[in-house]
Parts: sequence; structure tokens; C-alpha cells
Amino acid sequence: MVQLKIQNTDNQTRRPRAVAKQHEVEVWFNGEKQVLVFPDSNGIAPAIANALNKHNDIFAELTGFMQNSVGKVTRILTANFTSKNPAFFIVNQMRDISYATLAHFVHGDTKTAAKFMANLPKSRAAITRALNNKANPSKDKMDSLYRDFILNGGETGYIHLRDIDQITSDMRKDIKKLVKQKNFADKAWETVWIKGGKILENFAIRSENLSRFTTYVTAIEQGKTPREAAKAAKDITVNFNRKGRLSGLLGSTYAFFNASLQGGENIIRMARQHPVKFSMLNLGFMSLGFSVAYMASLWSGDDDKDGKDDFDQLSDYLKYNYLTIPVGHGKFISLPLPFGFRFFYSLGVLTYQNQISDEKRLGEAVKQGMLNLFESISPVNPVDLLTKENELSFRPIVPTAFIPAYDLTINEDFAGNRIYKQPFTQVQKGRLADSALGMQYANKIIKWITDEVFKLGGGDPTTKSNVRFDKEGSVMFDEKGEVKKVPELFDWNPSKVEYVIEYFLGGRGKFWNDVLKTGQGIASGAYEAATGDREFKKILDDVRMQDVPIIHRLLRQTWGSSVYDDYYRIFDIMEDYKQGKRNREVVYGEVGSLQESVNEQKYELFQDFEKDIQEISDDMKEIDDPETLEYLKQNKEDIMKRFLEEYEKFNVKKQNNENRQ
Repeated sequence: MVQLKIQNTDNQTRRPRAVAKQHEVEVWFNGEKQVLVFPDSNGIAPAIANALNKHNDIFAELTGFMQNSVGKVTRILTANFTSKNPAFFIVNQMRDISYATLAHFVHGDTKTAAKFMANLPKSRAAITRALNNKANPSKDKMDSLYRDFILNGGETGYIHLRDIDQITSDMRKDIKKLVKQKNFADKAWETVWIKGGKILENFAIRSENLSRFTTYVTAIEQGKTPREAAKAAKDITVNFNRKGRLSGLLGSTYAFFNASLQGGENIIRMARQHPVKFSMLNLGFMSLGFSVAYMASLWSGDDDKDGKDDFDQLSDYLKYNYLTIPVGHGKFISLPLPFGFRFFYSLGVLTYQNQISDEKRLGEAVKQGMLNLFESISPVNPVDLLTKENELSFRPIVPTAFIPAYDLTINEDFAGNRIYKQPFTQVQKGRLADSALGMQYANKIIKWITDEVFKLGGGDPTTKSNVRFDKEGSVMFDEKGEVKKVPELFDWNPSKVEYVIEYFLGGRGKFWNDVLKTGQGIASGAYEAATGDREFKKILDDVRMQDVPIIHRLLRQTWGSSVYDDYYRIFDIMEDYKQGKRNREVVYGEVGSLQESVNEQKYELFQDFEKDIQEISDDMKEIDDPETLEYLKQNKEDIMKRFLEEYEKFNVKKQNNENRQ
């Protein structure tokens, strides 16, 4: 029991200073400093007092500073990726249930795992009733168990990670809402925003609590005490409440640091306590990974006739972390695999890639396997310190809040994909507008905004040049006779803006950005169908599967033909080169200086093939017969392949010249 003693009158009863630090906590009550004393009789006094006094943290002052500065951004990012992200709930719940089922099997047996699965529906119903304020613990056994589950501390997870300052702030906000006189605008805001947020929060709580509460119920049925059952519930997946002495410091610097650490410890503890059962289970996961990869490659086929199986066109991340089931036309159902166990699944996929499809050489497969291993047990992946080109990368140790700045500097996201386009030549580097170097699928609203800002700076988005124009459309020159450029303040790259917004808003930002992109695609298709410019059956052609919220997490689609991808990547480069060439001739008066260069030869080659490709594209718009369309599509791809082969010769020639030097 905690004893409250007034410092001014009870000094004589307090312990010596060295001992007091482990038993007493100073607090303020009614404006007076008082002391909470934790007696020795309970046996855990030092642990409680040290935790409240933050004596458990190494570098306590630095930890406090980081938590109150960078840590605030890190916590916001963590929430946006998880508890504030609507797309997170379903996938997280699926992953938690599968992990918990396997954990019950390893720690117990098949009957325990089956009992856990059988308890899931009634556990979900009890949680839903509690969240909707319809629970009746006095009459319903499950409602009573859920109340006991919470009272005994069974809850843990991202949604429950709030410190004292956050709880205090929320309480003050709630008090203000209660005493404030509400007008119509306040009520409308509360209905749309606050209640909408409450619905999302309830989804998050149910997602986090379902596996743990079901574990609690199963443990109670097996004869465990409520305290023992609550501990089992917290430990069944990741116990977010368990922290080390450096967790405060590193957790404020790196998002998910403690979760990754505790998750790794959980899977290692499982392997150590039950080595035989754990090994047999994961041999099954390895076999499953190989079998799924092999069968998916056979069943998916080569839908776009580009010489590569549709399965092979999926990203490695998807192959290693999701169970992928082909459903035809380049689409795959993707089911998230449980944390830790997916590493063993990935070993099976890597075996397929090395032995069957020849995607990975032995060295590449071993390196990827090590990378997957560290991702399963460690918050920092040392393998990521080396890129695919064996160059040093600092990304794994960059604090979470500064990742966007690092990624934009090297123009790569976490998967190694380009974030924005880059100039084709060094001449273009100084003359192309940054606003013209956005990716093809950048958000159209963001693109419109960056174009309007560019115009405010005197630029013309149609030229793709950073040259300033006056109101009459003439090029502006300074006192030295040099061409004026649009100030950097008005020259924003839409893909950079989109990347930063999506990153700092986390999964929540991507979710709403996907909603906008999908809405734009549907609206443009509906408008063109209404005006007769598009057939009704093609109304959704502008909607990409990769942009449909939530659905894209469970139903994947290959990015399309690798031939198309490679061709249109070069198409964008050539279009930028053509515009840059025009700007040099019109603005700078540079004519003929690059006619014999390799870049000019590439451009001439592109023009020859593009003419034929465009003619076929125009013919396809006028034809409805499926067989004829398929024939023209094949011809179009054949021409693209020939172009890519010829284009590649320039790169081979360049590489040979560099080798001679």
C-alpha cells in the first residue's frame, strides 16, 4: 500500500537519501510538495519507485531531452503508421491471429491452438459490446472476463502506449468539451471528426486486443489465475510494456525500436524453450515458401507475354512477407505472414529463386537471407548498411524523423525505388525545372499546386524549363544579359512533396492519398464515359490497383509488362531530353553542339521507333475486336523489345569504353 506523507512534518520518518531514491517519489498535491512512500512489505517497492523516478534509464537527461524533442515526431509517426492508419487494422489483426495461433501450438499443443481459434468469435463480440458501451459484466460471462482482462493489465499495443503527459492533455481536452457551450459548428465538427476518430480508435483497439483477450480467455479456461492469464495475454505476441534501460532513448530516435526488439526476443524465447517443435514448424514454413513460389510461378503464367512470369515481377518484399496466391491477369491475393515465422518462409522462396528461377545467385540469396533474419529479430539491420552495389548506406542508422531528407538526397525509398525523375544530361540538370521532374503517377492535385506555385515565380510549366518569362511570354534576362531562372522557393517537385506528406503522415497519409488518387481515377473515367469519350466498361481504367485503399494490401497486381515499364521509363527520359533540347535552341541559342553525341543518337533511335509505336496505338483506339487488339498489342510489344535491345547497345558500348580506360 502506498503511504502519503507530508514532507514538512514527516522528515524524521523518511529514509536516508540513498535509500529514499528507491522507495519514495516526490509529487505536488494542492500546491504542496509531498512524498509517496512505497513500503518494503510488498517486495516491489524499488522497482515501482525507480520506474516513476526514471532511474532505470541510462543517460536519463539525454533520454528526457530526446523524448521531448525528436521523440514527439517519432511518436506521431508511429501512431500514423499504426493506430491512426485505417489500412493497418485488418492486416495487423490477421498477422496477430496467425502468430498467436502458432505460439499457442508451440507453447502448448494442437488442442490449445484449436481452443484459441474457437474462442475468437465470442471474444470479438465481447470487445465490440464493450467499445459500444453495451457490455453487461454482471450477467454476461465474456463481458465479465473482458473487464477482468483490462483490470489485470492485459492490454498492450501501439494504441495503448500513452505516457502521463499525453493522458493529462487528453483529460484537459475532455474537461473543456464538457464545460464548453456548443454551437452548431461545434456539434457538426464533433459528429464528423471526433466521432469518426472514435470509430477508427475502436477498430484499432479491437485489432490490438483480440488476440490478447482470446489468449486471456483460453488461459482462464485452462485454470490459470487472472494475473497469470493477463501476463500470458501480453506475452503472446509483442509485449509493448516491457522495456530496457535504453528503450526510452533509442525508442524516441527510431520508430518501432522497442516493438522490434521485444518481437525478436519473443521468437527467440519460443525457439529456446521448445526447440524441437519450433524447428519442425519452421521446416514446414520453408517448404511452404518454396512450394508457393514454385506453384505461383506456374499458375500465374506470363499474362503480358514479356518473357517473365507474373510472379517473378512481384517485389521481393511481397514474396518474402506475404502468402501470394495468383488469381489471373497479373493479380495475386496477398495474405500477411506472422512476424518471425516469415523469415523461414522467405528461405523457401530464396531457394526457389536460386535453384529454379535463377533470379538470385548464391551470394545474393545468402545476403538476402541474412537481411531477412535481422529484420525478424533486430530493430537495426546491419546488412542494410551495404547497398546492392556494395556501397555504404547510412539509412539504417538515420533517425526516423530525418529519413525523408536522407531518401530525397539519394533519390531512393526504403525499397530502392526512385522517388523523382532526374535530368538526362548535365546540361539539363541546371535548366530543367524541379517541378517538371515528378513521377508519372504523382498525385494530380499536388501536381496542380506545384504548377501554380511555379507560375507565381514566373515559370511556364509547359516548357519544363526553369526559365522565367514576363507577362508577354518573353524570356527575362538580368543586367548581365543572363537568363533569369525561377527562384527555388517557387520550384517544387510534386513527387518530393508527395513523398514527404506520405511519410510524415505515415500509413494514415498514404491511406488518404490513395483515397484521393482512386477518387480522381473514378471521377475522370465517369466524366469521359458521360461525355462519350470512353466506353462504360472502361470507366475504371484510370484506377490503379496499387492505389485502392486497404484492398491493395490484400489484392496485388504486377506493375505491368516489364517491357512497357522499361520502354516508358526511357520514354520519359527522351521527352525530357526533347524539351531540354528545345529550350537550349530557343532560349540559349545552342544549336548543333550535341548532334553527334551519344545522347543525340539515343534520341534519334527513339524517334524512329516511337513513330511506329504511336501508329499502332492510334489503330488500337479504333478497333473493338479482341483478337485484332491482341495481335496489335503483341506487335507493339515486339517493337518495344527491339527498341530496348538497340538502346541497350549504347550502354554496353559505354561500359566497354569505361573498362578500357
